[in-house]
Amino acid sequence: MQKSVTRKNHYVPEWYQKRFLLSKGSKLCYLNLHPDKKILPNGKEVVFNSYHWWSPSQCFCEKDLYTTFFFGLINDEIEKYLFGEIDTFGFAAIRAFISNDFLSMHKTFQEFFGYLDAQKIRTPKGLNWLQTKYPGINKIQLLLEMQHIRQMHCTMWVEATREIVSAEDSDVKFIITDHPVTIYNAACPPDSTHCKYPDDPLISFKGSQTIFPLDLNHCLILTNLEYAKDSDSQDLLSNRTNARHFDSTISRIDAMIRSRKIEANDVNKINLILKCRARRYVAAAQKEWLFPEKEIRCEWSELGRVLMPPKNELHHFGGEIYVGYEDGRTHYQDAYGRTVGDLSYLKKPERKEKVGANDECICGSGKKYKKCCRDKKSGEMPITNVRSIRERNLMFFNMLMNILGLSRGKTWEDIRAELSDKQVADIHKAFECLWPKGTNIIELLPMPDKRVSRVLYAGLIDPRTILQNVISYSLYFDEILVMNPFMNPTYIKPEYNPVESPAQYKQETLKNALLFMQLMPFIEKGIINLIPDPCSLNLQLQKQIWEMAQSRLKGLKLSDDQMAPMKDLCMDDIKRMMSGLPEESLRHNITKALPDLSEDDTEKVLEYMKQQRKADPLALLQPSVGKKGAGQILISHLTPNFELGFFLAQLTGAILYTDNQFRWEEILKVSNKGQCLWENLSKKMSAYEFTFEANSFICLEMRKAGKLRDLRQVLHKIFLSVGNETDQTKANQIISTLLSELDSSYNQAQKDWQWMDKQNIDSAQQSYRFLGKIRFNIPDQGFSVNTVNRLLLCYGRNNYLKSVLLAMNMKPTNN
Repeated sequence: MQKSVTRKNHYVPEWYQKRFLLSKGSKLCYLNLHPDKKILPNGKEVVFNSYHWWSPSQCFCEKDLYTTFFFGLINDEIEKYLFGEIDTFGFAAIRAFISNDFLSMHKTFQEFFGYLDAQKIRTPKGLNWLQTKYPGINKIQLLLEMQHIRQMHCTMWVEATREIVSAEDSDVKFIITDHPVTIYNAACPPDSTHCKYPDDPLISFKGSQTIFPLDLNHCLILTNLEYAKDSDSQDLLSNRTNARHFDSTISRIDAMIRSRKIEANDVNKINLILKCRARRYVAAAQKEWLFPEKEIRCEWSELGRVLMPPKNELHHFGGEIYVGYEDGRTHYQDAYGRTVGDLSYLKKPERKEKVGANDECICGSGKKYKKCCRDKKSGEMPITNVRSIRERNLMFFNMLMNILGLSRGKTWEDIRAELSDKQVADIHKAFECLWPKGTNIIELLPMPDKRVSRVLYAGLIDPRTILQNVISYSLYFDEILVMNPFMNPTYIKPEYNPVESPAQYKQETLKNALLFMQLMPFIEKGIINLIPDPCSLNLQLQKQIWEMAQSRLKGLKLSDDQMAPMKDLCMDDIKRMMSGLPEESLRHNITKALPDLSEDDTEKVLEYMKQQRKADPLALLQPSVGKKGAGQILISHLTPNFELGFFLAQLTGAILYTDNQFRWEEILKVSNKGQCLWENLSKKMSAYEFTFEANSFICLEMRKAGKLRDLRQVLHKIFLSVGNETDQTKANQIISTLLSELDSSYNQAQKDWQWMDKQNIDSAQQSYRFLGKIRFNIPDQGFSVNTVNRLLLCYGRNNYLKSVLLAMNMKPTNN
């Protein structure tokens, strides 16, 4: 027989409730804010009793809230072991905080904030909130995700100002609610969208304050430092400086404001906030304390004044921290957890004049203001006070040209012959300078925009393939996101670091520089956005994505077909590296491979290899082996990976597309099975044969002339249409209209190509035209992956797509 299990799950622990009793063994007045109702046969409505005097064992519990069932067996391990351990630490930590026991606080400081985060998410309201972030999640998956994200807010709480206010001199004491970790924001009254059940104002908002009653007489209030210092001039709904989750930080454990003893009126104000943000139940040692609204008559924004810490005690918080270690390493951190110094060169000068409709947009996208941010709401815009991704790419390109000498008349052949260790190091220093550690790349990424057809390329990032796989797509979409192949040296070990060990990165630097030059005309016009790898800027994100990928790919073996594209490029790299060996080594290898070859013929083969190498734009015209015998590190960039690709696509509102068969098969595995509303649309779209052009100049000329615009608009309309309809009949009507428009625009596209053929193009601009088919996959409600939803919740932002609506795979048919 199965051992007895706990099915009565307390989401507010009994030991915590006992701290709010007037005496040992007494009871709590337990108030139901939404009591059950019953309609009698005569039509009369009866409301059941809304409050009871109950012991803590009867309050704030729900049957099977955490219980799971496997093949008829009941499992209560989450209640017993997960929350059992959390509550043990929480009990000791709260006791230490109340008693101001510094030694115990030191031991339990981290555990206290871990308990606080777990308490916020373990309630019915917290679980309901989490469920809204994961479309279609079941109970077991929900409880697993709860465990993954239960410490996400700790970093920002630790960096906040901490105050414990006392109600010891008040006749009114603090109450408990069914969601005791309460978030208050003066700009978010209970009827605001930010407070719509089960949401709370984001903790990352500057004006958000966390309230947590510790016992009958003590309440903890956490306030973001910049808001505490200057509450009047802050935008309460903008993110605090360096807002982030799951990051390491340093804080003074002994910093705690304890000077305020508040009176009954102020206790009632705090209780009113707690009650307004409860889900259904509140409790107190005395019944009259449960009705603070009878005593308080003021606006929501006025209630928050009682939460503000005294200005004269804020000196305990903030400032700069310098740490020295025995091995000579140092650590710096400012008041907001930033670990780098002055980055004023990345800030934009304040714009005093009014932005004109035809001026370049303030966000740095390169588009006109009227076509970009003019009509957007504040929450739909990326930040505008620092250099945008595009602007940093332009800055890096200028640095690249200066370091390599191309801006001073050097030729590409000169670069290949003269590329030095110093130049390689300087290029990567410049990249690191523009993307320093701690950069919040998420806030720089473009927001989802219904006016823009945006795609994210997930495939091989290489100058040998980028023209066909990315440039050619620029005729069919407004904007393409591509991962930047340059390595950020910030977190790389010295032996593999391109700044500290640059000799082994010459070949890779040459390759990446050429790719950057190929894309630059499109970057300048805002057609291509070359974004750095977010994992190179956030080690916690990197760790989570790496662990997710390891779990997903465990035991996987790639087929020869899946490996073929990357293998071909790798073999080409190896041949290039071998041909760059010193002349004596090459001669020896030729003689060894062809022992019967005469000396003259050997020299001819050697000369032929030299000519071939000279004609190869990716080949270094210098030995590929350094003085210390170091070879070249060869890197293949099949990026972003599965998780990062979905993460970025949902953040930016992009279609996910790839030319790589392995990546396409990964995507199809998470597609909905069975009949799909949009199956007919995807089949017919996949039958079209599209014309592509791999010549950058011709692509830009066609864009400039407005060619293929109709087809771009129809493809964008298809993207906007899918995912929002659940009725098959209505979907069929939409499909019929879209296919008619697609036929018309496709026919117009053929005329546009004929127009291009008649233009007097410079003879040096040879056309690299090819045909290809695009396979479309449009699952009902889009692609949704629980692990990616976790990344979006922990590392994303408020504005993102709930799923990837559409994925594409391009396959050339005559190439």
